[in-house]
Amino acid sequence: MPIKSCAPLTAGPKPPPHDLRMAKQRLIDRFPQYRDKYHADLVADLHRNEKSAILGHFAVIWIVVAVKWQVLPQSVLLTWAGMVNAAVAIRFLFYRSYQRRAKVSENDVKLHTFAISTVALAWSTGFLAILPYCGPGDVPLLMMVIAVISASAIISLSARLKSYAIFSTLLLIPCVIGLFFSSNPDYATGSLAIIFLVFCGSGVKRANQVSQSAMIRRYQNSEIMRDLGKAKRQLQEAVRSAEAASTAKQEFLANVSHEIRTPMNGVLGMTDLVLETQLDEDQRRCLETARRSGTGLLYLIDDLLDFSKIEAGKMDIDMVSYQLRPLIQDLLEVHRHSGKAKAEILLHIDESIPETIVGDPNRIRQVLNNLIGNAVKFTPKGFIRVTASHAIHENESRLELAISDDGVGIPADRLASIFESFTQADGSTTRTYGGTGLGLTISRNLAELMGGSLSVQSEVGEGSTFTASVPLVKHETNELTTAMYVLTLGENNVELANRLRSSGANAEASSIDGELWNTARSLFRDKNSQRFVMLMVADFEAHKKLITAFLHHFQCIPVITDIGDVKLPVKNALRSHGDVSPTTLEKLVADSKNAAQAVSEPCQKEAISLRILVAEDHPTNATIVRRMLETMGHEVELAGDGQIAVDAFTRNGADLILMDLQMPVMGGHDACRAIRRLEDGKHIPILALTAHATAEERQLSMEAGMDDHLTKPFTREQLTNAIQLWGSSHHSPEKLS
Repeated sequence: MPIKSCAPLTAGPKPPPHDLRMAKQRLIDRFPQYRDKYHADLVADLHRNEKSAILGHFAVIWIVVAVKWQVLPQSVLLTWAGMVNAAVAIRFLFYRSYQRRAKVSENDVKLHTFAISTVALAWSTGFLAILPYCGPGDVPLLMMVIAVISASAIISLSARLKSYAIFSTLLLIPCVIGLFFSSNPDYATGSLAIIFLVFCGSGVKRANQVSQSAMIRRYQNSEIMRDLGKAKRQLQEAVRSAEAASTAKQEFLANVSHEIRTPMNGVLGMTDLVLETQLDEDQRRCLETARRSGTGLLYLIDDLLDFSKIEAGKMDIDMVSYQLRPLIQDLLEVHRHSGKAKAEILLHIDESIPETIVGDPNRIRQVLNNLIGNAVKFTPKGFIRVTASHAIHENESRLELAISDDGVGIPADRLASIFESFTQADGSTTRTYGGTGLGLTISRNLAELMGGSLSVQSEVGEGSTFTASVPLVKHETNELTTAMYVLTLGENNVELANRLRSSGANAEASSIDGELWNTARSLFRDKNSQRFVMLMVADFEAHKKLITAFLHHFQCIPVITDIGDVKLPVKNALRSHGDVSPTTLEKLVADSKNAAQAVSEPCQKEAISLRILVAEDHPTNATIVRRMLETMGHEVELAGDGQIAVDAFTRNGADLILMDLQMPVMGGHDACRAIRRLEDGKHIPILALTAHATAEERQLSMEAGMDDHLTKPFTREQLTNAIQLWGSSHHSPEKLS
């Protein structure tokens, strides 16, 4: 029966009593002929990540035992581990039973619910057993483990809200009750656990909505294809299915990223605020550990988003000039001083490698960081050798970056599979060393995107050698006495960037849209570099709002390329008249220092105390922003949604506005437009606050009238810099125009 519209179809027979229906049976009512297929899809979704979940539980409990072995009673720890292992074994048996059957059983959902309930009870019961023996620093760590388990279940259980509700309730509620009614109650940690449970519930609900939408689209497409020819139907169904899966995956990752970044902003922000108070050494150590763990979670999110971009074919590779030696040296210093390296790290760079080469330094750094990080993790003693050499393969110059270690090594039968997603050498590696198994996958894909490869040689007990080989392109240009980085915009921007490179500058061309920010982040990686933006007056006037915000954010000097005597649109702008010879570029560098000094001196003299309106519906995040701003000496007014913010601005005004984007009643973009309509000739800086860190989101904010963009979680330093940049009248866009 073809589907002609999205309106609900006539309902079929009432489904069986087992919980196979979505909200108000919407899916089954619309597609009664797919009831059995939906059941099979639901069961498959619930079991899709079962293997990773089982391994994760097994690894985490033994990590907890290892960490607390010398601190807590060993018999209780072993009992806890035994309970979790037994529950995981039950879950594994049900999973194997599901895999062996050719047909889905109606009891599969119930069996899966029973299995996850057993695991949740094992964790919470063990926590209650160990709670009486815990010291002040033990409870937060154990509750963090419980919270991570609850959050990670969003991915594996988002297909069925009831399954996640049962799992998280049995996991967290007994722990909270234990914290509240123990002999030494910990109301703060218990309250945070309840808040975390609410946030996770919101996150899994959104993920479930994405899953429902994808499933509805999949079934609609299937019905449309039914009336077409067999060959055409098979081809189009495959294409549509792939597109739907890719869209659903990216939406899911974006939503999970947003939902994790929002509470993490509260966790890290509150941690920073507490770290600024008087603490004893043990308290400070515990809080710094919590902050490092939260930061580690953000790195994991970034890895997942990178992996998604690579799979979707949206990862771009830049070609700019950079120096390899300082890049590697800086990276090694980070690992040497991280406190994790137990082996000595050595460096050798072949003298035949040019001092300046052309490539993507950010991606080279990312590959090296992953490989060196792995070597540090798997090498408890001995040496880690980082070597950069020049090789010739098939008449092509290659840069070979080899990381050798004296670590545990990798079995021969696992060498091919370690580059697969979410894969590690073996089960014992997961228990001992942890990790997501994405680092090598991302590194290999990045090496291939750069036109190279990533290979490995290893022997168990002897160590491993990972070699990244990429094309070696020498920087064949004139040398400037001072390095300068130039972004070219507008008409003929690609040709202009090529001419700049020939004159010795590091140059990139960009379109004037949301991608402008991503290109600039890659090009302007050195905070102390001379930064320029070359464009024509017409381009500036056509995109005045976006370019003004861009110049503020990256602290660039605009260079007008119009030929002839034109009025400069910005008072610190320079002229090049289209001439990009080395002599002209050297003069631009000298002139830019005087222009930057003239702009910065008034800012240093001006003491800023502002009335700041903060529109944020999340109470924790609102508290963090208010506390940070008040300690800077600003007067803060809070608004719980966009409409309240507009009313508050109408009533009291403000010197600067921090605006969350996702709020009830009226969102941040609509509120910004409403405030812009109220302004009477005076431009009030409005800065967006959001957990969406994409170029598209930034572009939408700029189109709505916002001046800048702060991505959650942000640090006090980032907030301070933004306030200093936009807070004074001197930095107002109208003053610069």
